[in-house]
Amino acid sequence: MRLIAISLVLLALSDALLAAEAAPSTDTAPAAEPTSMALEPDQYLVLPRVGDYARFALHADPIEGMLARGEWSEPEAGEVVTNAVGVQAEWALASDKFDPSLVGGYAYATFESPSEQTMLLSAPGVAAVWLNGEWIVGDPYSTGWFQPPVLISEGRNELLLHLARPDARVRFLPATTPLELLTQRAVLPNLVRGEVMEAYGSIPLRYSGDTPLTDHEVVAELEGHEPVVTALPRIAPRSHDFASFRIPYASDAEVGPLKLKVSLCPKAAERPDAEEEPSDQEESTADNTEALVSVEVTLDVVGPHDARVWTHVSQIDDTVQPYAVVPAHASDEDDEEGSRPPGVLLALHDAGKDYRSLLDHIPQSEGLCVIAPYGRGAYGFDWEGWSAQDAIEALDDFRSRVPTDPDRVSVVGRGMGGHGALVLATRHPARFAAVTALDAWNSIAARDVGKSPVAEALARRTQAEDPLSMLTNLAGARATILATNSGGNAAASQAFRRSLGEFHTDFTFRESADVTWNEVIELSQSTTARQREEYKVQFVTPATSVLSSLAWVTLHAQQRQGVETLVLVQRDLSARTISGTTSNAERISFAIDAFQPASGLTIRLDGQTVRVRWPRRSSTITLERDEQGRWRRAKRSPAYHKGPMRSGGLAEAFSNMPQLVYGTIGSEGEQRWAKAKARYDSDLFFYRGAGRLPTLPDRELDLELTKENNVVLYGNAKTNLAVRRLFADCPVWVSPGEVEVGLRPESGDDLGVLLAWPKRRSDQATVALIGGSGEAGMRLTTRLRYFWSGVSYPDLLLIGPRAIDPEPGDLPVDDARAAGYFGSDWSVENGDIVWRDLAL
Repeated sequence: MRLIAISLVLLALSDALLAAEAAPSTDTAPAAEPTSMALEPDQYLVLPRVGDYARFALHADPIEGMLARGEWSEPEAGEVVTNAVGVQAEWALASDKFDPSLVGGYAYATFESPSEQTMLLSAPGVAAVWLNGEWIVGDPYSTGWFQPPVLISEGRNELLLHLARPDARVRFLPATTPLELLTQRAVLPNLVRGEVMEAYGSIPLRYSGDTPLTDHEVVAELEGHEPVVTALPRIAPRSHDFASFRIPYASDAEVGPLKLKVSLCPKAAERPDAEEEPSDQEESTADNTEALVSVEVTLDVVGPHDARVWTHVSQIDDTVQPYAVVPAHASDEDDEEGSRPPGVLLALHDAGKDYRSLLDHIPQSEGLCVIAPYGRGAYGFDWEGWSAQDAIEALDDFRSRVPTDPDRVSVVGRGMGGHGALVLATRHPARFAAVTALDAWNSIAARDVGKSPVAEALARRTQAEDPLSMLTNLAGARATILATNSGGNAAASQAFRRSLGEFHTDFTFRESADVTWNEVIELSQSTTARQREEYKVQFVTPATSVLSSLAWVTLHAQQRQGVETLVLVQRDLSARTISGTTSNAERISFAIDAFQPASGLTIRLDGQTVRVRWPRRSSTITLERDEQGRWRRAKRSPAYHKGPMRSGGLAEAFSNMPQLVYGTIGSEGEQRWAKAKARYDSDLFFYRGAGRLPTLPDRELDLELTKENNVVLYGNAKTNLAVRRLFADCPVWVSPGEVEVGLRPESGDDLGVLLAWPKRRSDQATVALIGGSGEAGMRLTTRLRYFWSGVSYPDLLLIGPRAIDPEPGDLPVDDARAAGYFGSDWSVENGDIVWRDLAL
């Protein structure tokens, strides 16, 4: 086998300065046994793209498949790789300059290190890096600031790059300090002169230590004010995280810049001088030399009518997230008693755009506030999933601070933002009076994924969540579809126009090469929410977690999860009746406070009549289907019944302040995989979604302290100590060599599993298991893309060894052994789980 000659590159002084700029730090003290050299391969073997990465639960990649199955060996020049459709590609020698044709392909190299050491991985243009058997998140967007700490082995190191850009490059930079605050990525609000409010900031940090950082705090000191201390959570070894803090706000500050000093210090009880009370003449603890690292950042104080950035603390992961605000233009009527409060325009940025850039285009308007949420980044999640929730959180935070007209809230966006505007408006129809979508697209999910029952189970929720599938929810709002036909979304715009034309009585469609923000503002400013018909409610939803309630109707559970549910009901107060039709509804409730209390009500639903007595202690009546599918008065809801707060699906586990818990027992390879996989997911969410998913070993999980938090476990029942505590009553059991689903076993040590389950003693928390029946099965799950929009995973996915590397002519889904959802009672027998092989 050919050994590729790789040189150890010794960088000159100017190169060392460049490395220092790439990893800024205020603490330049060298780490233990530092290296003054950056390591960089100078020659590679390269392979053109052989994978298929369509937006679907399973992708095809023969290289990743070989790595997962343990069949990987060092490639040779001329060696042939065959993809799933039979096309062959060859490994070839190349320098460190990659041809554009290699995007999506691989580059392989080895390099030498004089010692075992922690270094910073700089990988702009690389989607992911496989280093000595572990996958590490790259920097596909070439941001330059994302440099995860990695452990380099003494001697020979093996490197495989999955290329995202033709200018991809990998270097390993010296970790000159164990702790860095990445001030270029700081999230800082603007302070507003004369206004008193809570203000929060956050600075990402990079920790290169090999033991957890605990018992520390963040000290924030605004010039001329007493410092404010905020606890720093446990920081995992070799990780990215956030130093979040409350800002000692000064409402009387003059317009202009203010200096804020942020320090990471041991907790007060840990400081040598903690027992002594400092005098007025003594330095504050923020200036104490015990600080591990200190930085100085600038806060801007703006006037009360100026555009500004505010921040909120996210309910997803407890991180500080920003949004931009253009306040309503002051008018002479603002001071008049009883004047109308302003409306709100929620503006969503396009792909690759900074949320603050909208402030340069949107003029200040009288009677209309504009807010532009961050959306978890320039790309985020395409205004789906976590970025859609970020937008709603920003809107709610703003409305809690500023009195606004609830009947004049609109959403607008262009391109990716136009897609997001339709996503938000269709999922939250009661919130928005109008939606304006410019050059919007419908979905980026893969459509040709196979016709098997397993393929249908994996694709159906994503398809049901398309805005086009839910467009009838816009019946109560003004809808405007604008198309410049410059973004390749003309077909989607026409599809929206046709669908709206079938039912909508107040929509506008216009094709124009030029659309100004003044026109958009005018449309939004003049729109007031139409009074919905109180007697009639209609909506469609793909899941109760997406949309469950409208007016006086709440859907609690579906018959088939991930499939559209339609509700169309009306009430007659004088006749004391509720009547209508549903599809795919299993449990539904009606608020009856509009009726006069009396002996009872008659409910006619789907051709059935249910007469119910007036409830004594409730203002709602709930119906559920019996074993024969007939509606009846519901019994008391089971404690862990699926519902709007916890409806199932793997994505739910990555919210509600989750913890990622890796196993510490089992074989050395299983333990190594679990720890690396937890770190991979944490870094990926940090990079793609500006979010925090803390990692910790199973021995440190405290279920009492985290009773209402979600938990994601890595491994199986024999490799992760927390599995037996959190999945003891689960009908799916993952152990070495076998996965049992109800009474059905599937054997082999190469099975991968994704599993979501309710957390006991909580009515909303979810636990998840990501792992397999052996190390090979676990590795199959490493790069499954549950942080990608257009991809969804059900309650259960069980895959075999060829699921990400199918045989020629097959599809990845052909080795998906089982997929689907538990029943509304979280059982297998009442669920909707399909198998590749129907016979036992």
